[in-house]
Amino acid sequence: MNNIDWLLERNNYSVRYFTLIDIVGKSFTDSDVLEAKQHILNENPVKKILAKQNDLGCWGMHTCYRNVFWRLKALSAIPEKNRTENQNVIIQAAIEYILQHHIYKRSHSLTKIINNNWLSLIFPSIGELDFLQVLEVLADLKINDSRMNDAIELLVSKKMADNQWKLEKDLNGRIQVPLEKSGVVSKWITYKALKVLQHWNSG
Repeated sequence: MNNIDWLLERNNYSVRYFTLIDIVGKSFTDSDVLEAKQHILNENPVKKILAKQNDLGCWGMHTCYRNVFWRLKALSAIPEKNRTENQNVIIQAAIEYILQHHIYKRSHSLTKIINNNWLSLIFPSIGELDFLQVLEVLADLKINDSRMNDAIELLVSKKMADNQWKLEKDLNGRIQVPLEKSGVVSKWITYKALKVLQHWNSG
């Protein structure tokens, strides 16, 4: 038996699938490729891995929160009239998931914070997460819920006497052009904070 025949054995359909495409040169619509793909979805280990995935498409709790939020942020950018039914279902599930965490707390212990870094006001938010980002997305989605209270109070507590907010963490050095500096009054953070509070007070 040569190596190709060995790789094409039906005891590992993932290897068989990629060998058919990348080495043998079969097309994605070839019957052997489609057969292998179907087996991958229905047999172990993929089946076991997918079985551990929760309804929001995540594995684990805290990593899941980040995934849920980024998915929600992306979907919230789609105009409501253009969203599919499935997208609306995902949005509602993601909102409820985040609210169960009171924005930045552990759902199974609301006296504990998921990640202390999330309590800092960050801009720009490239791959970073903070509670104000979450509040802003919820405001864009017109969500007013009592489970947001602690996060709103935290935001208000960070307000300076002149009704402005400081940037608490910048990403200068990680972006092409430095923007605002941490520790200094921030127009971006102040804008976002006022936007969130205006929505909250209107509810």
